[in-house]
Amino acid sequence: MATLPIAGLTPLIAQRSRHGAVTTAALSRAIGLEDKPDLAPFVRFYDTIDRILPEAILVGDSTAPVYAGNHFVQRPRVRRWFNASTGYGTLGYALPAAVGARRACPGQPVVALVGDGGLMFTLSELATAVDAQTPIMVIVWNNVGFEEIRAAMDAAGVARCGVDPVPPDFESLADAFGSAYAAVGDTGALEAALLAFVETPRVTLIEIDAEAWMASG
Repeated sequence: MATLPIAGLTPLIAQRSRHGAVTTAALSRAIGLEDKPDLAPFVRFYDTIDRILPEAILVGDSTAPVYAGNHFVQRPRVRRWFNASTGYGTLGYALPAAVGARRACPGQPVVALVGDGGLMFTLSELATAVDAQTPIMVIVWNNVGFEEIRAAMDAAGVARCGVDPVPPDFESLADAFGSAYAAVGDTGALEAALLAFVETPRVTLIEIDAEAWMASG
């Protein structure tokens, strides 16, 4: 019943381009977020990933690199960047979502970006990835607790509570689950770990010492 009206209306709908990509690029240049000193450590982080894995699907949790990346990360194609650092900010989302992304796109490298606190919500999914032979890279931003919540509590003048859990020994956990492991504190170490993943794709947990990374310059 709708065919005739739609066929009649379709030619009347002019296709217009608002040049969204050009406008967005110009606005990004004008704002210059990538030049902000507080974002510089995260720009280095994503630049390193992009050099080694330019086509990677990046799946983010609620963690500092993802909060920062939402302001400036550009991916070469659609469906290369999605995360949980919006809305309710679900903790633990990245690891199982990355497994799903890799199963759905078996030819694409997939990187899960998660904090040390968030990873503990779904750590068992590391076993799922290993058992299902789903080679994802899990990059853990270890800032020893829930840094974003700590900062929010401090800003609100609220006494800190439950935001300083002691992280586990991630190297031992990776070994227990049968995952590869690398400890990272600067861009050179991250690049080496990424290259090892490219050479031998397997479930890999990379632990970034957040304090060392921020100071590495």
